[in-house]
Amino acid sequence: MLQPTLILPTKDEVKKMISEGQPLGSNGTLVAGSRTFAKPISQLPGIMARAVREMYADLRALDEIEDGDIEPDKKKLGLHKIAFLGSELANPELTEIGLESLISKELPEITQILLSGADPFKVPFINSFGTGLVLRDAYRLPLEVRKIIGNSIVHMSTGMMRALGDGGIKTEKDLKKYIYYVAGLVGGSTTQLFNLLYRSPPTTKKRLDEELAIGLGEFLQLTNITSNVRADFNARTASERSRLVFIPEEYTRAEGVTIEDLFKTDDLNYSLARANVLNRLWNLAQPERDKGLEYLKSITDKDEDSVRYKLFCTLPFVFAVRNWELMLRSGGDKVFEGKKINTNINEEDVESLTDYFTGNAMRPDDYLDRMLESFTRNPSLYDISQRH
Repeated sequence: MLQPTLILPTKDEVKKMISEGQPLGSNGTLVAGSRTFAKPISQLPGIMARAVREMYADLRALDEIEDGDIEPDKKKLGLHKIAFLGSELANPELTEIGLESLISKELPEITQILLSGADPFKVPFINSFGTGLVLRDAYRLPLEVRKIIGNSIVHMSTGMMRALGDGGIKTEKDLKKYIYYVAGLVGGSTTQLFNLLYRSPPTTKKRLDEELAIGLGEFLQLTNITSNVRADFNARTASERSRLVFIPEEYTRAEGVTIEDLFKTDDLNYSLARANVLNRLWNLAQPERDKGLEYLKSITDKDEDSVRYKLFCTLPFVFAVRNWELMLRSGGDKVFEGKKINTNINEEDVESLTDYFTGNAMRPDDYLDRMLESFTRNPSLYDISQRH
């Protein structure tokens, strides 16, 4: 079994650090901010694990602003300020003194914006991010790595600000544009990092395809949007001016219903509309799933760096495939009702799948490729928990 390159504290250890007022550190901040990505990130090869850890934390902060119950102008300001930090991180002329100036001038206001609309469970992550820890760690990375991280921050912020400025997701084209900026280009950025660190001369190994990586990122985002559709609607109901529901108005018009009708899950008159909207989201996700699978299968080298990167990409892909299998089996009524048992695999399944794929990652044959192909087509056949 591969051993992690980042030694993460457990969730209980993080809770203890929080209760005792101890600083979380970089790895503790990652655990505080992520339910499913912390372990895959910890398996990446050395410097890439550090780079993706810092990139994830910055992007997580953007997510918290987008998700927060925050007044619209403050939300846009927060997104803009984090994008500015990303652009400065990529600046070759940034000095350590300049970084500390940025942290002291920009982070207090960003932190206050984040805390003003935060889920209480996210406060420890936000407070740790607000210390400047993430930016300082990112600054210590090589400049070319910093440029990729900074550009990723700017891209995601751009997609979020555009969606807010446009007043929401009106068409399927709007949705595709949104997921391209906030997730597709993140997939492209991780590929850029891998190609830079492990596919640059003098190696002659084949560079990975950014377009396929964009498809993988978009598949993961569409999965997230669909599985969280009820939570997003509830949040919008509480804060209509600053929260988006990511179901295109084009979809509801085609069904002759309103967005509110879809969530009247006690009214079976809207069952067909809910089923049709779920199917449209699945039809949008399927081609991106296939690109994601092609991307994973294109990582054919068996050196440890390649295997670690493939595992990092494989785990969220497998979680997403399993979530879709669960949602399609549950059906539109239950997905729009929003109970997690019908939309998201549980934490025990996440742990079991992680252990299973990590344990088999270094097998010398094409086992992982065959497993992925079979799993993608028939996810319900893999009751991993029974194998342990």
